[in-house]
Amino acid sequence: PLYANINRGANPRTPEGFAAAARRAVADGFRAVKLAPFEPLVWEDAADASQRAAYAEGLDRIAAVRAAVGRDIDIMVDAHWRFSPGGAARLVQDVAPLALFWLECPVSEANRAEIRRLRSMANDRGMRLAGAESLAGLAAYRPVVEAGCYDVLMPDVKHAGGIEEIRRIAALA
Repeated sequence: PLYANINRGANPRTPEGFAAAARRAVADGFRAVKLAPFEPLVWEDAADASQRAAYAEGLDRIAAVRAAVGRDIDIMVDAHWRFSPGGAARLVQDVAPLALFWLECPVSEANRAEIRRLRSMANDRGMRLAGAESLAGLAAYRPVVEAGCYDVLMPDVKHAGGIEEIRRIAALA
C-alpha cells in the first residue's frame, strides 16, 4: 500500500502543521502517513536543554498527527538515525501509546545487535521496525537480513544499486 510522506508538506513545522499535512493526505485518499518529526535533534547531545526540547516537540508532532487522523490511519515515523541505542529504546517506549505502524531508522545500520534488541522492543509494543534505506548492494543487506534486524526493509533505488539489485535484496529477504 502507498503512504504519503508528509514531512516536507508540514508547514509550519509545528505539531499543528504536521497534523494539517496529515489531514490533507487522508483527504487525498491515503490510509497511511509518514513523518520525520525530530529535526534538529541529535540524541548524543540530549543532555542539552535544546535537544531535550527537540525530542519533546518531535513526540508532540507525532501525537498531533495521531489525533488528527485517528486510529484507522497508519503512522510511520522516520528517525533518520538520530538516536543512540539507549535513546532509541526510550523512543520506542515513548511512542508505543501512539500505535505506530513502524519506526524507521532509529540507529545506525552498523549497530545490528542493538537494532535486533530495538526490533524486539518495538514488536512487543505492536510496532514494526523499518530501515536499511541507505545500504548499497546485496552484500550490505545480507548481514542485516540474516541478523533479523528489521520487519520492513526499505532499499532505496538510488543507493541499493538499481531495480535489479532491489529484486535480489527482496528475494534474499
